[in-house]
Amino acid sequence: MVGVLAGTNRSRNWPAYFESGFEVPVQRLASPGFVFSCGRSVNLPATLWQLVSRWRELAAGQTLLRESVRQLKPDLIVNFLEPMVGWFSRRESPATPVLAIGHQFLLDHPTYVSLAERRLQQWGLRQYVAATGCRATKYALSFYRTTDQADQGCWVGPPLLREELFHRTPEPGDFLLVYLLNEGYRRDLEAWHARNPEIPLHCFYDRLQAPAVERVDSTLTFHTLHGERFLDFMARCRGVVCTAGFEAVSEAAWLGKPVLAVPVEGHIEQALNAVDAEHCGLAIAGQRFDLDRLLEVSPNRMARARFRHWMAESDQRLAVAVAAARQGGWRVWRSAPKSEVRWTGAESHG
Repeated sequence: MVGVLAGTNRSRNWPAYFESGFEVPVQRLASPGFVFSCGRSVNLPATLWQLVSRWRELAAGQTLLRESVRQLKPDLIVNFLEPMVGWFSRRESPATPVLAIGHQFLLDHPTYVSLAERRLQQWGLRQYVAATGCRATKYALSFYRTTDQADQGCWVGPPLLREELFHRTPEPGDFLLVYLLNEGYRRDLEAWHARNPEIPLHCFYDRLQAPAVERVDSTLTFHTLHGERFLDFMARCRGVVCTAGFEAVSEAAWLGKPVLAVPVEGHIEQALNAVDAEHCGLAIAGQRFDLDRLLEVSPNRMARARFRHWMAESDQRLAVAVAAARQGGWRVWRSAPKSEVRWTGAESHG
């Protein structure tokens, strides 16, 4: 690894553990981000206006990208669904190959879930994902094993999870662990807690200038984001409640914890995540923080076993995608007849 650029916007803080996870300095890259109403639902008009109002800042980010690639001369650019890299690839068409990684690249896979009542939002998400993966070989992360689409320049693999997770041993616990993308859902949890004060809750959330630990009473505690502490609590909890983030569901699945996945309001990607996780037995999908549902379920041991077997293929499948990107990736499948696409040393896993 020769360099790291990470997108930042006005809606999110970097957790302290983020930068410490890299061996090289992390540069901040201005990037688009969602704007939320009352810390809860996605505000689409405000999100679009932020794009317009920040155009100078975003243009400067493109300059930073171009200069970083020129100076560092990487063999491969790995893009974890950063839209600024997709914009850069479209404008600059760099000679350096790009590997774009994200579970969102499953959207066009024939086995992936869909929501008939939200087709327009799914269409918009597809346009965004396509732009982000522009001129890149794609590596779609999935909860479950499914076929590659090598003839479309897309490979499929298991979630990429933190190494620290695999050093945790799951234990039975008496408390529920909650992970919130937005602080606006705090009052929902406090309302449930008022009706169920006997159930211990530990909640991790992103809130500016909040204390590291806020003990509301003997059974309700709020924590600011902390990677190691969150995994410690997850290993010891009774069940996990989260806002349908792909990584949080995957981490809980590895530890064999039951999950209630509640998408952020107006967040189509999370809505699809919740349905997809429920479909493969790793979570139950919900529209609100009704934690009673989580108390009624037990871990799905068969689904956990399938997930762990799938995770065992991670290194091999990622190596295949990296090899394909280095050999030309998207340029090969775009220019050659589909029946003639071949990858030396990178056999497809169909």
